Amino acid sequence: MSLWGGCMSKQTIAIGGGKGGVGKSLIAANLAIAMAQANRRVVLIDADLGGANLHTLFGIDRPKILLEHFIAKRVGNLAETLLPTPDPRLSIICGGMPVLGTANPVHSQKMKLIRHILALEADVIVLDIGAGIGFNVLDLFNAAEIKIAVFTPQLTSLHNGYGFLKAAIHRHLQRSLTPSVRDCFASTGPESGAESLSDVLNRLDHLDKDEAHKARSILLSEKLYLLGNMVRTSKEGQVIGAVGKMIKDHLQMDAPLLGNVRYGEKIQKSVNERRPFMLWAGIESNALTFRNMATTLLTTPTRSLIPKVPGEADQAATDAGPEQYNRKHPRFPVRRIRGMLKINNLSIPGHVRNVAYGGVLVAFDKAVPNPGDGKLTIGPTADGTVVDVLVRERHRDASGRQIGFSFREIGAVTRTAIASLVASAAASTAVRRTPTAGLSQTPYSAE
Repeated sequence: MSLWGGCMSKQTIAIGGGKGGVGKSLIAANLAIAMAQANRRVVLIDADLGGANLHTLFGIDRPKILLEHFIAKRVGNLAETLLPTPDPRLSIICGGMPVLGTANPVHSQKMKLIRHILALEADVIVLDIGAGIGFNVLDLFNAAEIKIAVFTPQLTSLHNGYGFLKAAIHRHLQRSLTPSVRDCFASTGPESGAESLSDVLNRLDHLDKDEAHKARSILLSEKLYLLGNMVRTSKEGQVIGAVGKMIKDHLQMDAPLLGNVRYGEKIQKSVNERRPFMLWAGIESNALTFRNMATTLLTTPTRSLIPKVPGEADQAATDAGPEQYNRKHPRFPVRRIRGMLKINNLSIPGHVRNVAYGGVLVAFDKAVPNPGDGKLTIGPTADGTVVDVLVRERHRDASGRQIGFSFREIGAVTRTAIASLVASAAASTAVRRTPTAGLSQTPYSAE
């Protein structure tokens, strides 16, 4: 359930940070493109109500319809403000020019906007959030189930970014707990620092154990990632990753590093040329970073999407047949990777033909007993990685030797290894098709 009520029907990702100029819009635009190139229907929303600029990054001079038109009731439905982009799987909602009324919507306008955002028809919704710790900024950030905080290596960015996250979680807790205990968090707000969040939770235990348990559950369920931008050295990247330890110690939340985008002329040039980097990046190192980050996000389990991750146990998708399933969830070919399926006391060797976010196609050396549910060992890969994962059979050919599997009961370590394998295979597919295109070409599908 979302903080705003109701069950969220798609993956929502908010990209924020405490300071302007850290590259939130650039990150949002390129991550959205990377997920669209992975065959997801993506909506990118410029939710920086006071200083929108996503339309500039996409080369849109004067958008004819804007988010402010919805806030001002010039259109009745937020979906009417969607605009196309060069990738047909990605749509954008432009924020437009800063206007006093739309930059500071009242509470009812904000809640209506959030409801309409969550009602948009898409696989993924990406929110580009403005800077600062105003309530509107924090509430839009907290409306998403997956949150990304963008940092640069500069001290001011690290300081303001941490303050932003502290303010966001306090706002979330204050709005989620009963009014009788909200005052407990007044001494830990961003303007204070007198008490740590751990101290407040311990104090809350004595006042209301149920509310203390609820607060800890909220913190444990948060899906927060840190992202480094304009990183020049590995040491700078490590500094951003170290912020995660501080967040764990002081805010009681896990905050793994999603990735570091290196400072580079091409990605900076893309801003001035008003053509997003991922539309033409090819095999640039930063392009691989964006693909890896997109894969991690798309395979992050959320309360609303656990049954919807490609390849997860989904009887409806199985009944639809492999052709329809593979059209929706493309698989990318891999080469020279072995697979070993273990069923009861049998070990059946084969070769992995292709891989998706939630499944693989394997050609075995001999026919596999039906059904082919069991444990599949993939690897070693080129970098020596070996993945052990439980699989469920989805379809097989007439010979019983080529079988499509979905992954099941995937742990965090296994998910990361699979995400890396998919990203590498997807990048290789793009390179074989054209040296300058990303994944915008029609993806490979299994037979």
